[in-house]
Amino acid sequence: MSELSASSTSPPTLFDPVAIEARLNALAGMCNDDVDADQATDVPDLQEQFLADETLRYLGSRSTSPGLNDEEFHTVVEYHRIPVEPNQTRVILHLGFCPDFPLVPKVDVTLIDAVGRVRVTQKSHFGTRIEITLANRQTTHSKVCVEAICTTQPEY
Repeated sequence: MSELSASSTSPPTLFDPVAIEARLNALAGMCNDDVDADQATDVPDLQEQFLADETLRYLGSRSTSPGLNDEEFHTVVEYHRIPVEPNQTRVILHLGFCPDFPLVPKVDVTLIDAVGRVRVTQKSHFGTRIEITLANRQTTHSKVCVEAICTTQPEY
């Protein structure tokens, strides 16, 4: 089972809700009625979808997979586009899990388009706090793209 969500920085008049729903359905593996199922096999992964659409500031997926002894493993994959002000070197990102994870998840965070250090400064079953320190000061307003994978799977 997988759930997708997204948010956009575009004003409501500039984005097409039908197009966004079609992209999210494609990511979830659901076909649009107008598209043949054979044509829907070339679906980009979550990161490709996020990087291709500059208006998205967040794109995430939550999934549950079965384990041994009737256990369920939960995984959240999120992509964030975080604004950075001039002369700013540190950014804090808070991720909330709703519903809560049954256990404290493992958290893996990667900077996609920037150089810097990432530290997970707090983890709990209901959320995590991530501190990003950029290697270089930004001279203009910019954005940093971040990938966060949070999972309760022990082999991850």
